[in-house]
Amino acid sequence: MKIKNKNKILVITPKYPKSYSGASIQNHKINLLLANKYDFEILTRDDSKNSDFEGIKINRIKSTKSKFQFLNNLKWLLGSSFFILKNKNLFNIIHILGCDSLEVSLMPLIKFLKKPIVIKRAIAGEISGTFLKRLKSKIIKYTASKIISISEEISHELESLRIKKKIVKIPNGVYIKNAKNFTPLVPTFSIIGIIRKRKGLFEGVQFLINNNPFKKYKLLIAGPIYDNHYWSKVQLLL
Repeated sequence: MKIKNKNKILVITPKYPKSYSGASIQNHKINLLLANKYDFEILTRDDSKNSDFEGIKINRIKSTKSKFQFLNNLKWLLGSSFFILKNKNLFNIIHILGCDSLEVSLMPLIKFLKKPIVIKRAIAGEISGTFLKRLKSKIIKYTASKIISISEEISHELESLRIKKKIVKIPNGVYIKNAKNFTPLVPTFSIIGIIRKRKGLFEGVQFLINNNPFKKYKLLIAGPIYDNHYWSKVQLLL
């Protein structure tokens, strides 16, 4: 059943499909699942060409190609700020994915426009240590309406900012079609995720081989292959 006068959510994210990013693909799947209740529109800085993906409108604010990263960032911030000001009456909620400095830098403007901000944090260690990280923590503390944490570790880190009432813990979910229960005949381990170096799949498989106590076991690896050369290295362990 279609709902009239649906809330419109602007999602601000570093990447969005067709870009090859596990986080952006997961967000897109969630947007599709909730599309009956909410209208979603995307604001992103990645340089894919498409302005629509499976019915979700995508606004790609591109930076310059200067060798000076500061100029690239400045152009994106100015372009994104102009987009938000121009379309301030179109969106009821702003949802920011991650704690990258560029996206967080937009939060004071959004707060000034009196729009609720929901920010999702998926990595610990982003808001403590360096001056820049401490500055981000201040911006998040005083501008965010709700903060989604995907783990206990991140929740504890956020609680150090004394914003416990703003924190909502929602672990990452995986949508599986036609899931079936089964009892494996041997101990079975599974590793699910995009196959690329920074995910640590090689080290994970190596650790399992060297430390598991079972003579017979099964290892299931599932996920899109981002780096074929890296996957070939992992296969040598199997």
